[in-house]
Parts: sequence; structure tokens; C-alpha cells
Amino acid sequence: HHRSFHATAHAYIERYGRKAWDEAYTFSVVRHPLARQVSNFFFLAENGCDKRNNKCQERLSPDVDSPSMTDEEKIEAFHQWIQNLYQKFPPGHPEHYRFGAAGHGNEIYDTFGASQTSWMVDPDGKMVVKDIYKLEEISKDVSTMAEKIPCLKNGPLDMEKKNKTSKYPDYTLFAKDE
Repeated sequence: HHRSFHATAHAYIERYGRKAWDEAYTFSVVRHPLARQVSNFFFLAENGCDKRNNKCQERLSPDVDSPSMTDEEKIEAFHQWIQNLYQKFPPGHPEHYRFGAAGHGNEIYDTFGASQTSWMVDPDGKMVVKDIYKLEEISKDVSTMAEKIPCLKNGPLDMEKKNKTSKYPDYTLFAKDE
């Protein structure tokens, strides 16, 4: 089984071979860890939380109605979720990798909750991604990236992504509570 998103470098190497990997332009887009979890929280809380399949409970998500919530209520809901996750999957727990992945579809991959760096190494732990871009700085790097990706060299770049998740406060505001 292989999927082409949320996959590790190791998974791609296993699927397509080391020669193909080494000859390809490889890159990764990483996020600030707090921004990653804030985004993950709102995605899980608002998208596909099917009560019939018990995904809401598995995700440990509090009831969230973002459009009607204040920013303070959104931040509090996020902190409650983090506390719930920490209690369910503390460091050292056999399923610690599920921290933030439960009910997401990614819990089958033990890398989903792992460090972002661990997604960019081969089976021996050697960094094998040629370039790393920070999502928070992607707009300044998009031209550099386009030069290295043949199908993007001559075409217009439409980087406008429509996100189904409602607006939430800047991720830095979620760091104000220990």
C-alpha cells in the first residue's frame, strides 16, 4: 500500500527505488510544529467528524463550532484537545505516534505524529531530501521551487488553496498557555 501524500522519503524509496529517488528533485515542505498541530486540530474538529463511526470520540475532539466561537474559545478548545491527547498518548506510550493522528486516517502510519525531520530520511537515518521549504515562508520560495520542478518552470503558479477549515487565530496565539 502506498499513497502519494503524507508519505515518508523511506516509503517513496521503497516504492520507486533508490536510483529513481536519487535522480529526482526531492523536497519537503515543513510547518512550524505548533502551526501544524493547530491546523490539525481544526481540520479534525470540522471535517469528516462522523459521529456514526465514532470518529469524534476517537479524535478526542471537543465539540467545536468555529464560526460561532470567539478566538479565545477556539484557543481554549485547542488546549483542551492537547491535554486530552497528552493524557491518552503520553511520551513512552506504545501508541505515542497517534498523538494528533487518531481518527485522521493517518494513524496507520507511525510517522504521522513523528518529527518532521524523520519523514525526510532513508532507512539508515540519512537525510535524503534535497531542499526543505518552510510553509510559513513558501511565498518567497515558490519561484526557487518552480525553477527546480520541470512542470512548473513555464506555467503560471496558482498557489491559492481553498481550505475547507474555517478561519482560526494565528498559531502563535495558541502558545500563550503552558
